[in-house]
Amino acid sequence: MVDALELKDVKYMYKPVEHGIGWRGDVKNIALSIDKVKGLGFRPKLSSTEAVRKTALLLKREILRH
Repeated sequence: MVDALELKDVKYMYKPVEHGIGWRGDVKNIALSIDKVKGLGFRPKLSSTEAVRKTALLLKREILRH
C-alpha cells in the first residue's frame, strides 16, 4: 500500500501481544488455496500483490476525485 500510493515518511508500528507481533485474535499466518475453483476453470488475472496494488490505486483515484 505504501509503495503503491507513493507515501513518504511512513512510520510502521508493531505492538507486541501475547503470541508475537499483531493484535489479539490476529491470524499470524494464512495459506489459502484456489485449487477447487481452478478445477472449475477459474484462472486468476492478477496475483495477490497485483490485486492489492490495483485496489490501492483505484481507491486513491476515487478519493482524489471527491
